[in-house]
Amino acid sequence: MKCQMARESCLWNKLKFGKQRIPLAMPAQEITMKDVRWYREGNVLEQGCDGCDEKKIMVDLESRKCKSRRWSRPIELVFIAYAIFHLTFIMGRHLYHYQKASIDEEHSLALPQNFVSTTAFNLAHVWNDDVSVSVDSKTTEPVEVFQVGYPGGGASASYGPVVATSVLVNETFGDSYNKPSVVTIGAPEVDFNKVVLTLNISASGVQYDRLANLFVDGVEIWRTSTLEPGNRDAYSTIKKDVSKFATLFAQEHSIVVFELDNLLTERLTGEFTVELVAEFFNGTESVSDDIFDISNRAADSVTALTGAGKKKAALKYLTDGKAALELPTVNPNTTRAILSIYTSGNADEEFWYTNVLDQFTSIFKFSSGIEFTGHGPLRVINAYVNGAKFATQAPEPIVFTGGISPALWLKVVANDAFDLPTIDIDVTGLLPLLWEGDAVTIELEVSNAIGELGKIGVVSGVGLNWITSASLLTYESTGIVAASGVVAVGLEGKKGSVFGIAPPFSGTLQQIATADLNTTLSANLTYILEDNSTSVYGVKYNTTAGGTNLQHYSKFGADQSLTHIGKTSASLIISNLTVGGENVVVSEYSYNKSYPLIMSSKQTEDPLKYPEDTFYQYNLTLAKKEEVALNGVTISNLKVQQNGTSEFYIGHELGNFHNGTGSLTTKYSLKQGDLVNYMRSVETVNGTIVSDSAIFIPGHDVFAEVERLLKQL
Repeated sequence: MKCQMARESCLWNKLKFGKQRIPLAMPAQEITMKDVRWYREGNVLEQGCDGCDEKKIMVDLESRKCKSRRWSRPIELVFIAYAIFHLTFIMGRHLYHYQKASIDEEHSLALPQNFVSTTAFNLAHVWNDDVSVSVDSKTTEPVEVFQVGYPGGGASASYGPVVATSVLVNETFGDSYNKPSVVTIGAPEVDFNKVVLTLNISASGVQYDRLANLFVDGVEIWRTSTLEPGNRDAYSTIKKDVSKFATLFAQEHSIVVFELDNLLTERLTGEFTVELVAEFFNGTESVSDDIFDISNRAADSVTALTGAGKKKAALKYLTDGKAALELPTVNPNTTRAILSIYTSGNADEEFWYTNVLDQFTSIFKFSSGIEFTGHGPLRVINAYVNGAKFATQAPEPIVFTGGISPALWLKVVANDAFDLPTIDIDVTGLLPLLWEGDAVTIELEVSNAIGELGKIGVVSGVGLNWITSASLLTYESTGIVAASGVVAVGLEGKKGSVFGIAPPFSGTLQQIATADLNTTLSANLTYILEDNSTSVYGVKYNTTAGGTNLQHYSKFGADQSLTHIGKTSASLIISNLTVGGENVVVSEYSYNKSYPLIMSSKQTEDPLKYPEDTFYQYNLTLAKKEEVALNGVTISNLKVQQNGTSEFYIGHELGNFHNGTGSLTTKYSLKQGDLVNYMRSVETVNGTIVSDSAIFIPGHDVFAEVERLLKQL
């Protein structure tokens, strides 16, 4: 089994190749041959299974050939200049500098009990099952771990007071693999149109972070991951506005499934206690004359498109190939339809942006023992109808609480780790097919993007695996009695380049991959109204996806660096084409998103300075920028950036363990038209907050004066 699939059994699946499965650990203990025999006799942490992913654990402890991925600072100026140019273009003045961490002797990186000595180059061999970052054992109070974001999960003051409350989940997940919480709830006996969920998770002991999925009647409405307790009492609380799914809670009986696959062993003792509470509101809803306006309203119908039944986790595991989804027939008064997709890379694909081109996977295998994962470093989600691609979107890189270096996330987690975003594809242009009454099948695909460029020698496909669910949200308008239309899928556009060079005997590799894909979906929608009049509308939906990825390796793969800039956009234009009408645009919606990520590491072996150890330094910048516009006016502008550094030592001899530290600066800003302006800056060192400032000024633009205000604070 490959190292990247057996996340629980090798360090780089847990530490820096980014496998987030490192539990924050117990104090290190002396290693004995009994510990080694215990594992070799088949006492595995977690049994493999079909479709397992990073949180549904795969492990093969006898497979000791896992290879490492370590990242370092760029060496060649062309790579540095190229990366800085692209990042500056996207982030502008919001690019913050790295913050350097000082070493705290009380916070150490502990070796596992089954540590086995190995070559320093092949870090994946160093730790196997219980590698962990230990935290200050003198801490007695429960520690909160949180995600920096907008307070209240996005709920608006217009929601008013809570009119009802319901506890959806109240359970402890110990040995819970394939044992989700399943409960049946009834609709509140009050009028409501808004729903906000509060998820409380607490844990102690030692445990990996786990993926959790929430379904209502088979529809996934929240994907999250847990904290890593790190042998301390730790908890997290996060809110999420799920008002667009409010209709699911209005049924007489709804089935709620909360899946959190966890396993306990002699060493992994952490159980997750989960409380999930729903709060219902009867908020003010604005009434629009635009029949295509779906802002501030719940979907009239929500249909699950994946899974098998309402009492199971409705998930598909995507690798190569396409997954078929059957869309339901919709009512003729349907005016908008949204395909809502949850998908996240796991196992081989969790750190897809670090993958190399297929021809370079073994470039350093015989010189240093380092072997990489292939399929290239770009990913896009494609949607097809009748064999034609009608939409493409790029996913956001997600770093879970055990990813890159767990010491970074002891207090503040990475962007969206507690609330993974959906990929929403507008399928209003497919409504004529859904009105006809026959089953319509669309297909979803995870592509490496560069395989679509037709470059010679570039192999298409992705690895194992992408955990995916999908649902269809439809919105209706009164006064419509019949509908028909015509669908047209335009030609797709694609351009990009792939370049890699590894001069013989140099111990270096440079790789650049770029892709820019676009699609168009068009339709004419004809509605017959109650007064027998006819309205005709034209729909045009454009999507783009792609990015730029630069990688540099030196010292035969020991030092590595990465610059990744993912980007995606979409625009929906609806025009009035009614004969005798004005033939003007009646609704226009668009968004642009970018996801810069810079990661580097440096490995040092100095017989004089570190006679028995290898010293590692990591730098990380993780950012996102999202801008949403309605009818030509920007209504939302979100910018988040995290800068982190981490340092630690690893001993060459059995039982050695040394200090590890992590510092993280998180800056978050959100502007929503003239309604909300919120900014927060949090700096942590070794799991302790050293500064935390926030600005919340409704109805006032603080962006022009934010630097001055932060300095005053």
